[in-house]
Amino acid sequence: MSISTSETVMPESAKSDWFALIILTITAIVFVTAELLPVGILPEISASFQQPIGRVGLMVTGYAWTVAISAVLITSYLASLERRKLLFFISVLFAVANFMVACSSSLAVLFIARVIGAFSHGVFWSIAGPLCLRLSGHTSKARVATVVFSGIAIATVVAVPAGTVLAQHLGWQAAFASIAFINLIIAFLVVVRFPPTLTSESRSYLSQLPQIICHPLLRRLFPSTALALTGHFCAFTYISLLLIKGVGVSPAHLAFYLFLFGGAGVIGNVLAGKLVDSQLKQACLWIMIVMAIAIMLCAFLPLGASISAGFLVIIWGAGICMLTVSIQSLILTLPIQIADVASAMNVSMFNVGIGSGALFGGLIVDHMPLEAVALVGGITLLMAAAIMAWPIKEKIYE
Repeated sequence: MSISTSETVMPESAKSDWFALIILTITAIVFVTAELLPVGILPEISASFQQPIGRVGLMVTGYAWTVAISAVLITSYLASLERRKLLFFISVLFAVANFMVACSSSLAVLFIARVIGAFSHGVFWSIAGPLCLRLSGHTSKARVATVVFSGIAIATVVAVPAGTVLAQHLGWQAAFASIAFINLIIAFLVVVRFPPTLTSESRSYLSQLPQIICHPLLRRLFPSTALALTGHFCAFTYISLLLIKGVGVSPAHLAFYLFLFGGAGVIGNVLAGKLVDSQLKQACLWIMIVMAIAIMLCAFLPLGASISAGFLVIIWGAGICMLTVSIQSLILTLPIQIADVASAMNVSMFNVGIGSGALFGGLIVDHMPLEAVALVGGITLLMAAAIMAWPIKEKIYE
């Protein structure tokens, strides 16, 4: 049975709409910033509500798992909605959710606000990859994915460290309020400059999921992605604790290490864009292995090893951005009608991993030695690499 999820083809003149691509990139930056910002300010939020850091870390878990659900279910329900209207709607909803976070009077209210915002997040990342492909004239899928997914690297190199500094000086509420304000600006730009002709021919992704799950590449890629992101976020959600308590980094210098992480991510993003489509599967495998080694080595750093910590953070940051772009690029090498649904499923796998990693990391931080988050994270990444290394004998591009 054929899969019909491709979006309406745009005129040739619209296929190089770089302003629309810039809007998507800015939106990606804001969404990633909102998701990752708690990583840098968990101690401040914990102190504000007088709750254990592991419990506050559940705001990352709840957010990510909601994204995992909304990526397929909500996007399927909204599949027929014209894309400009959809982007406007999720931008406004995301702004409202982050204003609610900024005004939260309790941890429960904060969690509810984060869940509301996560619905928008899941929908955005489900449509971002296919939209980028249709708005760009590039033939290399890695380069296409790099355009919008550079937002992940930019968020980690600039927005997250800047938000951390803002939270440390003006309060964490100010950081989330800024995100909300920027989203209102994005909603305005979407209305005035985004192409109005992009729609989806699909009415539901759900009926096509069995075919996607059974695809020879995707049935390996999805669990591998979930495990890789679980391992990464098991450690990364608590990177502030690893650096401050494990290595002895001053809290005032934490933003610098996050800057190193994000700066390396920019480099990784560029390198991933240079990969040819045939190299993507092997690239994902080796990136996972190198990341696993770097994360596990963080568990053995002695107090005062700030330079070594910086070196490992650089490898880690470059690796996760390369992996993110390479996985999405690998999906975009598939036939376009498959790539649409697979992209939504991949967003779900990403966020299953993010939520699970934050949850397991929180349990480890609260009940085990701090070094265990790095060891468990690295081992989980090696498990993901083992799945990715399994040979594929069937044809995957038909």
